Amino acid sequence: MAQLVENRNEDEVKMTTETKNLTPKMPETKNRLRRTRSSTQFTLQRLQCWFSIDIHLNDIVLVEEAFKITAHLDVSWKDMNGDFIKLFDQDALASIKQHGFISYSDLSLDVRKKLLFNMTSFLHNAHHLDIRKCHLELYDEAEGVWKIYILFDASCAERMELDQFPFDAQFLNMQLMYKTNDYFFLSECPEWLKKDDRYLLFNTHRPIKLTVNESLKSQWKIEEPWIDMRQDRGIYNFPFSLIRLRIRREPAFYLLNGVLPLFLVIMCSFASFVMPVEEFLDGKLGYIITLLLTTAAFQYALSSDLPKSQESTMIDVYILYAYGILSFFTFEIAIVYKLYDSALDTMAAVFDYATVGVFALIWLWKSGQFLYMWWKITHSEIDWQKLSEVELKGWSVGKGVKIDVAEGQHLGTYDL
Repeated sequence: MAQLVENRNEDEVKMTTETKNLTPKMPETKNRLRRTRSSTQFTLQRLQCWFSIDIHLNDIVLVEEAFKITAHLDVSWKDMNGDFIKLFDQDALASIKQHGFISYSDLSLDVRKKLLFNMTSFLHNAHHLDIRKCHLELYDEAEGVWKIYILFDASCAERMELDQFPFDAQFLNMQLMYKTNDYFFLSECPEWLKKDDRYLLFNTHRPIKLTVNESLKSQWKIEEPWIDMRQDRGIYNFPFSLIRLRIRREPAFYLLNGVLPLFLVIMCSFASFVMPVEEFLDGKLGYIITLLLTTAAFQYALSSDLPKSQESTMIDVYILYAYGILSFFTFEIAIVYKLYDSALDTMAAVFDYATVGVFALIWLWKSGQFLYMWWKITHSEIDWQKLSEVELKGWSVGKGVKIDVAEGQHLGTYDL
């Protein structure tokens, strides 16, 4: 009897060893993903996804620090193990097969929870989201390919980086949230989506199709978008994926309608020095004060379309220099008048000439910076990678994302 038990144990060990040898080895990364999966997820293996989006950029509203889009998002995924189709009851599945699709509003709550997007919050930085149409399609039953279509309007918050205004360039980011435990996105259009020519009809093999409102083309140069769907970004860590529209401003409007007129206004202020102060004191002071008021009008007109932030633009600094020059000229007129009144004519003349020389050089230098920046943007490319790294780093450290309750200030109902 003991011998029979021993032989049986040996056979079980042998069979277990053979079974292990027949089981395909998963790569270490997949094993790690399986070990970290939550027990609340419905898939045994994450589903492969491919997305295609048509974006129309309607407007960029600087004052609101936002951009407005209309978009058609088309996401396909392959239900390799039949995990997704098991979420439907027989009636719902029969309806989908009969009509080819089902409206999102007709989906059960259980299915909605398992979709890769939460329809109310999939666009993380949208402060206005209007979903005009959404439906789910069984695209290829044999291959287990599903599609979801979402047509929506959105206004997305975006911090406007204006320190180099009007020579600024930046990303307009669409921050996408999806269920990373059940789905992952491919970087190339998969073969299971190319079984027939339907993908060519709607260009679903192209991840982004971008169009721009005509009124924006005269103000901005729109470059090819970027996509970042990575889950592991190394040192950068933030909880959303990105569709990144790259824009750079066309500065001609602000140079011709803001910088050039202000340059001429300040140059005109130097004409006051040809008037003898002892004869035209009132006229000189009135002339400079008028130019100060003109500069204030320019400041109001230029800043009315910009967000109210502590960030100073190049034009802000330029206007401050204009204020400084005109203010000094006001004091200079008073000082020179006192010098002439004290019979110090030579000292007054030297002070006049020195003031003209110094401030003419300062103003020409400051104005020359705009010419240099204009030459620079027309003869060089934007370092988008550097801009991207600065932005990703800012998100990673959690700036403005989370503010905890102050220590000792979480008080309960009956606390005194």
